Amino acid sequence: MIKDYLREEFDRFASKVAQLHQHKAQVNKIYTEQHQSIQKFHGQLPDWALESQYGIKHYFHFRSPSTGEDLSHDSPPLSLEDRLELNVLQKLKTYQWLLVEAYEAFEDFLERAYAYCGLAGISIWVRPVKWSHEGSNDIKHYHQLPTPKDRKPYAQLLAFRRASKHFERYESENPTGANYRVILVLIEKLRHFIVHDGGYYNDAGTLAGKVQRELPGMDIKSVMGFVNSFFIPHAHSQIVDLLEYPADPKADKPLGTFHDPMLGFFRNLIEYGLLIFETIQMQREAEKR
Repeated sequence: MIKDYLREEFDRFASKVAQLHQHKAQVNKIYTEQHQSIQKFHGQLPDWALESQYGIKHYFHFRSPSTGEDLSHDSPPLSLEDRLELNVLQKLKTYQWLLVEAYEAFEDFLERAYAYCGLAGISIWVRPVKWSHEGSNDIKHYHQLPTPKDRKPYAQLLAFRRASKHFERYESENPTGANYRVILVLIEKLRHFIVHDGGYYNDAGTLAGKVQRELPGMDIKSVMGFVNSFFIPHAHSQIVDLLEYPADPKADKPLGTFHDPMLGFFRNLIEYGLLIFETIQMQREAEKR
């Protein structure tokens, strides 16, 4: 039923993100155990072992397409430090793709929530240019953005912002202290680098310009300070960094406390989705009066 559609979509979205957080916890456990296993294996090697002195080689086997001869290629040997770094990199790459999945789940929910507004006759939805589905009961017809130049998720969020003072206020200032508008722009840009560039970027000026385009009127210097905190140097470039890190002991935190960026992003996405859900409900009730 149409009245249950929005609730079902939000529950589906929230469940997806919660499941991704479970996957993240399992990934952390696996790679922590792998780190310990690498150290244990290396510690058991005798001093005279070539692996201890020069590192461990990896041989990749294949066959000649002309003769069928068995061939192999050996990559440079990996030292203990190399193997530990590779383990961390593999963990980070897994985290990156979990974030991509969470962002895309949010984008899907937003698209469906926005289309629901059109189907339910809620003024948040903006009639697209040359739209020819008047009176349609098919929600797919309401997914279309206002103009061909618009792109998701920014066009849908702008429509919410323009139609609802509640949404406009609470996406930036709220009891959680999170600026969801800034956070979503950050996650969308991180997602782009992960999907298209292997999680790396080199051009800080281009990134700043893209962020500023989505956040007009905001202090770009402070925003970019926040954005750049999610990149670290690696392989002569910058890589998206989502790993846990120890809390500042001066910040009045218990010893052994860690910051968890991924958990923060997962919570932010669900909370932003809930704000969208609540805004639609409020707008629907207001327009009934």
